[in-house]
Amino acid sequence: MKKAAEDAAAAAAVNEAIVGDVAFAAAQAATMGPSAKEMVLVEGRLVCWSHRKKKGKVWKCFDLSKEEPCCLLPSSTGVGVCGVKPSFKGGTSNGWDHLYRHHRATWLQLKKELGLLTGVGAVELAHIDEALMKRNEAAKTSATLPALPADVKASLDFLASCWVVDMDQHFNAMEHPSFRKVLETATSSAWCGCCHRTVASSVTSMADEGRSDCGDFVRRIQADGRKPVVSADLWSKNGVALLGSLVHGTERPGNKQPWHLDEKLASATPCEEDRHTGEYVEQASFDEWKKVDIAKPAEDLMAAKTDRGSNMIKGYKTIRQSPCVEHIYQRHARKFADHPDIGPTMKMGRAMVGALNHSTIGNNDYQACRRQCGLKDLKLKQEPEVVTRWRSTHAMAFARAKLRCSSTMPRRRRSLMVW
Repeated sequence: MKKAAEDAAAAAAVNEAIVGDVAFAAAQAATMGPSAKEMVLVEGRLVCWSHRKKKGKVWKCFDLSKEEPCCLLPSSTGVGVCGVKPSFKGGTSNGWDHLYRHHRATWLQLKKELGLLTGVGAVELAHIDEALMKRNEAAKTSATLPALPADVKASLDFLASCWVVDMDQHFNAMEHPSFRKVLETATSSAWCGCCHRTVASSVTSMADEGRSDCGDFVRRIQADGRKPVVSADLWSKNGVALLGSLVHGTERPGNKQPWHLDEKLASATPCEEDRHTGEYVEQASFDEWKKVDIAKPAEDLMAAKTDRGSNMIKGYKTIRQSPCVEHIYQRHARKFADHPDIGPTMKMGRAMVGALNHSTIGNNDYQACRRQCGLKDLKLKQEPEVVTRWRSTHAMAFARAKLRCSSTMPRRRRSLMVW
């Protein structure tokens, strides 16, 4: 009897514990809401309960009906949807980065809708001045200063990106602590520059606007019954290779205005990882020209101006070609510059210019010699990367021809000016 009573008491305790756990679980479920995978309707589309608060513009490009959001945009191959699942554990940065790399047109559209990729004109500059003045006024009466509006900060970021492009700086030039300190001090801690990602975004916007401008330019010329001219070349510097092309054409704003020649950048295609063959030049150029309404280059262009490289000639074989005059005379002039009676003198002159350009003391002595001769200071030119071009050799030799030493000079200084 005693054992039966103990078993009954133990069973009752277990039942009580189970009932308590069930009640606790029910209360917790009521507090937390539906399960994470349950579907709810948000802004006209079904999403998982765990994604119900994701309403930003970037989320419109991803399928939120699954536990791991995946890209809904068309695949870059043109078959099916993209389906990539970026990691969103740290926010939306990876989503934006995916759109930037694989769906650039959509990325540009969303950024412009957010007002983050807009040009800076007179209205924007006035708005920046007004915002900084309000902030300075608030500093007189308040210990905490208000932050700049998002559109003002976007305008400052765009201006900074323009500076980076104009001065040919690295995209992370404004991330240096010293530079950020200068900007922060100049704006009373209102703005301290922008990161390389922001600069890259603005540069992409500039390229998009430039292409749109070039397309409008081509359409205006075509509407007038004329054809533009394209000049193209392969360009490389600091490990970056580009296939660039310009569209040239003449326009007249009004009937009484004079004609003027305009040029627009049609393309600047990165090609450091590609072989610069004629087939590549043709395919890459034609694909880029389609984006500025030059769908049939053989019919839509009057001519293509290039150098006499075999890849450029082969790439534009279907278009009437106009050779670059400067390249032609430079190649012929090189034959004379390499003559046995002239080549050693050119080589000696290039070595002397290099020595003066790399020696501060030598350059100071050189300038002192010029001043004693009554000549103005002159910096000798040297372009070692294009020694095959007659232009750089001529500029260097022309500067040398101006040197004349005086017989009254000290011997050491005269030797600096005699090659």
